[in-house]
Amino acid sequence: MERARKIEELERKVNDLELLRIKYNRKVNFLKDSVKACRENSMQERDLNDHAFQQVSNELQACKKNLLEASRRESQLLNLRNMVGKILGIDWQTTVVPDYELISKLEKVVQTNREFAQVSRKLSDSIKLIPQTGDSPRHRDRSDSIETFMLSSTCKRNV
Repeated sequence: MERARKIEELERKVNDLELLRIKYNRKVNFLKDSVKACRENSMQERDLNDHAFQQVSNELQACKKNLLEASRRESQLLNLRNMVGKILGIDWQTTVVPDYELISKLEKVVQTNREFAQVSRKLSDSIKLIPQTGDSPRHRDRSDSIETFMLSSTCKRNV
């Protein structure tokens, strides 16, 4: 009888252990699945991060290229401004508003050039209207007066 009771007790322990084994197998399988899912998620996130990093790197390269191009163009514009300033006689170190002064001097030069071109055209047209009679004294007087007028108007505008 005692033997039967020990067998029964051992069978009950075996059954309990079998249930524990099944329970822990399920837990292990669940944890394996969880680890696998976490690994897949982390791989997907890594791929997404790699892709985003690559895009940011490409964008950074494009920005650097654009910055270099803008710097080159700015340098060219500064060189042009300095050359025009030198031609117009502007001292950049003493000028408070160099761009304004440069523009105003350029406007004056252009306006003077336009006025001179208009006067030249008018004089040229009036010379064409004067009959060419040779070397008459009257003709020489007109030519001298035209030259005198041109010189005096040029001198007045330059002042």
